[in-house]
Amino acid sequence: MSSSFSMPFVFLIYHSNKIKAAEASATHMYAFSFSGMQKNK
Repeated sequence: MSSSFSMPFVFLIYHSNKIKAAEASATHMYAFSFSGMQKNK
């Protein structure tokens, strides 16, 4: 009973962590490319 209830909860946490990691890497890449464009000017 408890295992079937916690499974979607664990999946939800894992999924949200993956989304946060993807957003963090995208933000990092955007900031890196933006600073690179500023240096090239």
